Amino acid sequence: MPDSVAENYAAALFETAVDKNRIEAYMQQLQTVMETVSASSDLFKALMNPIISMDEKARAVRRIFSDTCDEEIIRFIGIIIKNRRLSRLGDIVKQYAHLYRRHAGILEVRAVAARPLNPDIMAMLKGQLEKTYGKSVYIENIVDPSIIGGLRLEIGGRTIDRSIASRLSAIKSAARRLAANISV
Repeated sequence: MPDSVAENYAAALFETAVDKNRIEAYMQQLQTVMETVSASSDLFKALMNPIISMDEKARAVRRIFSDTCDEEIIRFIGIIIKNRRLSRLGDIVKQYAHLYRRHAGILEVRAVAARPLNPDIMAMLKGQLEKTYGKSVYIENIVDPSIIGGLRLEIGGRTIDRSIASRLSAIKSAARRLAANISV
């Protein structure tokens, strides 16, 4: 489902990044911000605390990230805080990453499996896809227990479904067609 809030914020930042020729730098800085906020539950709680003023939150962000982030990133996070969208930061960063990968010509693939794929399988899959498509590949591993087993790859608008659930569904459909053709 499209997330217009995250898309709009990410697009605005991406436009600035293009204008300043800082697309990759902003991507790295956003990742640093996300890692820092995720790693510190105290920081996360403080930034999400409605009792702490928006100005105090913005000052804290400036103090924490002034050595590692461009002024535009710090101001951008300040705008997110001011507009009460800080809880959406993860979605915004994810959208920016999508824009970054598209700009860089990196193929985005969703690998849907019943459980997380181990790193060896991910590396093998990435290598095979890069060889097949002749470009860099980013794989997002989505866990969906309903597929039971196997793998479903979503590449652009195309789906390659080798899941057990899809195979069971095909067998069920074939059995229904067969039963409908049998007259007693």
